[in-house]
Amino acid sequence: MAATDPFIVELYQSPERPGFVAIKLKGYRAAHDFLKHLPERSYDSAFKRWWIPAEKTIVDRIRDHYTGLGAKVIDRTQAGAIKSRRPTPTFGERQRLLLAKFPKQHQSTLQQYTDALIRMRYSWNTVRGYTGTFAAYLTSLHGTPPEMANPRMVNDYLAGLSARKVSEALVHTAVNSIKFYYVKVLFVPDFKIEEIQRPRKSHRLPVFLSIQEADQLLRASDNLKHTAILYTLYSGGLRLGELLELQLKDIHWDRNQIMIRGGKGKKDRSVMLSQTLKDVLRQYFDQYQPRVWLFEGQGGNRPYSAKSVQQIVKRNAAKAGIQKRVTPHVLRHCFATHLLDNGTDVRFIQELLGHKDIKTTLIYTHVTTRTLDTIKSPLDELSLEGRSWQKAKD
Repeated sequence: MAATDPFIVELYQSPERPGFVAIKLKGYRAAHDFLKHLPERSYDSAFKRWWIPAEKTIVDRIRDHYTGLGAKVIDRTQAGAIKSRRPTPTFGERQRLLLAKFPKQHQSTLQQYTDALIRMRYSWNTVRGYTGTFAAYLTSLHGTPPEMANPRMVNDYLAGLSARKVSEALVHTAVNSIKFYYVKVLFVPDFKIEEIQRPRKSHRLPVFLSIQEADQLLRASDNLKHTAILYTLYSGGLRLGELLELQLKDIHWDRNQIMIRGGKGKKDRSVMLSQTLKDVLRQYFDQYQPRVWLFEGQGGNRPYSAKSVQQIVKRNAAKAGIQKRVTPHVLRHCFATHLLDNGTDVRFIQELLGHKDIKTTLIYTHVTTRTLDTIKSPLDELSLEGRSWQKAKD
């Protein structure tokens, strides 16, 4: 270690040891004697760090001691993180920013509309999605007040929307957003909402990777943070939004569980914390030292961005030579399919995925190989002996 290396003291917390603070001393003037005399301290030689109780008086003593020695003290504990976090915008602030994106002639209706969504505690993603599709419907009315519209006008709009070859999901969102307005906002008793026609649902099987392809994808990354993100997505079948909302306090190390808070439908659930993922996270916690969010964005005061995670998955799939279109949600499909292949009961998988309806989970039974391997094709009952296309044997 060069004599010019700065003296740095890092303090951070990790789910590995709740109630403790990790301390790393770096630089040629690093002095460990002070730490050796602290109560309940222990040394982790594998990561060259000390563990001390997360008590304010002890942490303050350490900070004051090393600051007095001229060290640069970097505090990444919860106490240090609180100062740098930006306040989370309220629903009211988000609402004002959202409404500003739409024409002035729709402002009054959309204000009433979003008030109802927020009052009924819909998630912000739903508020944003419904408002966007409903605003497009308002524009299609060409000045006709929405309270004067009828089911025929709604169906005409939906028919035109479907003709543009948009996704089925967008059409269904449009139907739901319009239905919400007439049923939950206007309370129009004679609006025949049942006459609004929905597109027929297609039954497409989910895209997934074989266990070998999943392994190739996970091995493709040479960036520790990116690797930890990929492993976390796959190991618990997490949705992208659930991954981004994970905080350190949601990692229950000793119980081998990850707590998913406020998942789809505002439901909490827990998924397994695999031993392999724990091995990856140990390295990740030591190198990146996250403060609040499990995966922090730039500056550490907000979660990693969804777009960045999508790019990580796409880029590493390409590096692994996988030709399929791979997204974070594909790793969720892999999780469910591979569990089924290993014989896990579909109802356990339903709970792990957070599906409200078992029918949603049953789609994975159409792509698993476990059931197909036990069924014999009737073709196997026939012999190839004596077929005219076969080459004569010498």
